[in-house]
Amino acid sequence: MEPKLSKLLQDANHYIEKNKVEKTISDTVNKVIQSRDKKPIIGMIKYLASITPPEVLSENGIHLRQHDN
Repeated sequence: MEPKLSKLLQDANHYIEKNKVEKTISDTVNKVIQSRDKKPIIGMIKYLASITPPEVLSENGIHLRQHDN
């Protein structure tokens, strides 16, 4: 493998591990499978929003409204 590609893969793996990307994706998929949402993407969005602090969402331009079902 080329050294440049190897470094890119190492950097990508470090990023994934540092930010727990793989665990978050796995947890998200498991949650959607358990809930059997009719709209799985919406279920994923709701789950990810539920595990993210409101201030982090807001700082990144994501504003959620609460509403009754």
